[in-house]
Amino acid sequence: MRGKKLGVKIALLVAGIVLISYAVTISIIASMIKSSSEEAAYSEAKGLALTQAAVASTELTFVQSSVTELSRILAMYDMFPASSSMSLIDEMLKTTLIYEPRIINTWAFFLSGSLSRTESTSFSWHNMKGSIIKKTDMSEELPKDAKYVLESGKPIIAEPYAIEKATNDMEGMSGDTEMKQLASSIIVPITDQNGKILGVVGADFSLSFLHERMGKTKVFVNGYGELLTNDARVVMGTKKVPIGEIAQELEDDTGDQVKKTIADGAPFSLIAKGDEHGVKAFKYFAPVNTGITEFPWSYLIVVPYSEIMAKVYRLISLTIVIGLASLGIVIAIIMFVITQMMRPLNFTMVALKDISSGGGDLTKKITVDRTDEIGMLASHFNVFCSSLASMIGSVITATERLARTGEALDQNMSSVSSAITEITSNVQEMQQGATRQTQSVIASSEATTLILGKIERLKELVKRQALCVSQSSAAVEQMIANIGMMATNAVDAGKQYASLVQASESGTSVITDVNQIAQQIAVQSASLSEANEVIASIASKTNLLAMNAAIEAAHAGDFGKGFAVVADEIRSLAESSAEQSKGIENNLKAIQDSITSVVSASEKAEVTFNDVRERITILYTLQEELQRAMVEQKEGSTSTLESLADIKGATAEVDSASEEMRTASAKVVSEMDSLVSASEEFKRGMEEISIGASEINNSVLAAAELTRENHENILEVSNVTSGFKIS
Repeated sequence: MRGKKLGVKIALLVAGIVLISYAVTISIIASMIKSSSEEAAYSEAKGLALTQAAVASTELTFVQSSVTELSRILAMYDMFPASSSMSLIDEMLKTTLIYEPRIINTWAFFLSGSLSRTESTSFSWHNMKGSIIKKTDMSEELPKDAKYVLESGKPIIAEPYAIEKATNDMEGMSGDTEMKQLASSIIVPITDQNGKILGVVGADFSLSFLHERMGKTKVFVNGYGELLTNDARVVMGTKKVPIGEIAQELEDDTGDQVKKTIADGAPFSLIAKGDEHGVKAFKYFAPVNTGITEFPWSYLIVVPYSEIMAKVYRLISLTIVIGLASLGIVIAIIMFVITQMMRPLNFTMVALKDISSGGGDLTKKITVDRTDEIGMLASHFNVFCSSLASMIGSVITATERLARTGEALDQNMSSVSSAITEITSNVQEMQQGATRQTQSVIASSEATTLILGKIERLKELVKRQALCVSQSSAAVEQMIANIGMMATNAVDAGKQYASLVQASESGTSVITDVNQIAQQIAVQSASLSEANEVIASIASKTNLLAMNAAIEAAHAGDFGKGFAVVADEIRSLAESSAEQSKGIENNLKAIQDSITSVVSASEKAEVTFNDVRERITILYTLQEELQRAMVEQKEGSTSTLESLADIKGATAEVDSASEEMRTASAKVVSEMDSLVSASEEFKRGMEEISIGASEINNSVLAAAELTRENHENILEVSNVTSGFKIS
């Protein structure tokens, strides 16, 4: 804003305040409109998704209820007459297919052992163009979804698969895709009263009936809806993704989170960021609840974010245009008002500009025709000009008198300045000589003090050396005593190590004998196991002979009854022998395992004992070396003690000499201190004289300079005042 006129500054300030206020207001309104529009769009999308999910849930629940009821009835097959149970199962599958138009195939699979049959049994009925036909070819492998139900015992809705439109025959995904349609299956386990799985029953249904019931969902202009399986495949929706393919909504960075939410059967919403696959959009996933918790489906609603915000953007644009037009009108009005207000100020500014440039007509006056602040400013400016004219007249008179006085003062100051300069030069020479003398004395004093300090330091070091020598002597004496004790202990330890080596060798021999005995026991236990196998074989053959004898006795009729009793006793005896043999086999196996563990542990113990024996031998060798080292250490310590005694005597002599040097140096330092004090006193006196002379010289020079400046200022004031017109 620097350099701008006051009117422009005021106009810009007011316009800025208005603009900021308007921008804040527009931002708040836009935020409220955006939030309201988003909530309305989200609520509409969520409601539509939940409605469509409920429709799909209802349609699938009809199929699921039929299959669940069929499973409950088939689980009571043991209540059917044995001769007609198979036909009754076929009839129930056929009836369900007839009365439930959503179903195109019904089928059931019973595990082996069910229906009083040793092998598994399958049933299947098809609705082919209104004709109910039983499928006779049962050679196809059981679908993997049915196998999952058999293993888990939980009902599921299978992932969609392709079937032929013409025949409704499930042929996989091969063939002409134009002749195929999507179908799915609801598979429910068949369980008895105890929860045992007997088999599975399933119903296949075409997904076309969901298209008929749910129609085409449309939200806004380009919004759409999709029915998704648990694997996120599209069952019904737009043409953006082919039916049966993975939904494109799972191809962005939120795909894993969306897929997990669908798999869990939970509602979920998000605002997807735009990428190469589409624009930014709001998405809501509503679960399709059918009572089957495994592999739930979901219904997806997608609303483009740009359509939600289209109305908001139009309203904001219109508001901005209106605001800018209003702002232009306000600024024009402000500029007109400010121009009218600034006219008296402009006249004042021109007059002040002339005065500030060193001249101006002080007799001119501003015509005052208003009573506001600007009128008061003009009136005060007129008074200011009158006062200024009076002051300038007085200044001109005083300037003339000062000019005459200044000339006389300038002449007197020239002679005084010459005398003071000569005095100052002499004082400075004396001061320099005193300074050199003081510096020499101080240097000598410092050197003497340093020598005394070194002597004191030497005395302290000698005392510390004497103390250290005394302590070292005591420590060496103690060390010699300890070395003697350690040498004695080393001899005793050597004897103990020798005994330990002998004991470890004896232990190693005993462990070796135990290991050999354990291995012999293992060999003998293996022989017992072979004998037990022979007994088990005899018992098995005896049991087989007893069964053959019982069969022959049955063929003989009444004549073989006695023989049959004997054969039965023999068979019982053989079975008992076989059971005892199994018990013996288990016990022998446990014994063999224990023996194996003992052999393994014995071998490990033998290896460990050998390692211990070797380590003890090494320790014994090290102990002998340590004993020899103790003897050598004791001899060396004795020599060290004698040397320390000699050092102690020499230290005492050095201490005495250093004390004499310290006393002499102290006297020298005392005399040097007195000399330094006298030199300092003389130096301070010369410095004070020099300072006084310098101050007098400076004062004279300053007075001369002030006289000269005063004369120049008088001339300058005279020149300035001559430019004003005061009469």
